[in-house]
Amino acid sequence: MRLWTNQSNLSISELETTGVLRANWQRYPPNDGFRLAYAWMCTRMEKSNLPCKGHAPVWAWHSCGGFGKPPALRDARALLSDLELENGVQTIELDCPDDCALLSMYGVWNTILDAFMDRSSDTVIGKRLERQLFKIRPEKIGEFDAVQASLPLIKKEWVLDIRPLKLPVGSFDFDPDAEI
Repeated sequence: MRLWTNQSNLSISELETTGVLRANWQRYPPNDGFRLAYAWMCTRMEKSNLPCKGHAPVWAWHSCGGFGKPPALRDARALLSDLELENGVQTIELDCPDDCALLSMYGVWNTILDAFMDRSSDTVIGKRLERQLFKIRPEKIGEFDAVQASLPLIKKEWVLDIRPLKLPVGSFDFDPDAEI
């Protein structure tokens, strides 16, 4: 399946040097809401036979504004800080085997992520919300919907292209509809 992910120059270097890119838990403080939510996603990935083996998930886009449609600059700008952009971000376009990524609805994921933001390790996500997260209906992916992918790793042989992400730092003066 075709995916797109934005990664730091350091991550790109790791991929090129080792042939594999994994996400490091050291990026997230121990009781941080993101870390707790990502750990929750790791358990769902394990249930789908995608163990992260001690690493955080690697996040990518599958669909933005239509099933299989690549992300636009607005998608990257909404998620990346000026500091990340200043340090250098590149877009990896990849084609990974279908069984190497777990797809989920980005909007529902944000609801789950919000539940973990109180930094409570005893946050419980209901079964109904979890079903909604993983219910991907291609015909229902509209212009304001997105499908994300969580992967345990990215292999160099899956990479189709690596290109610099060109977004002006500190500015929203860019063509938001341009593909990344």
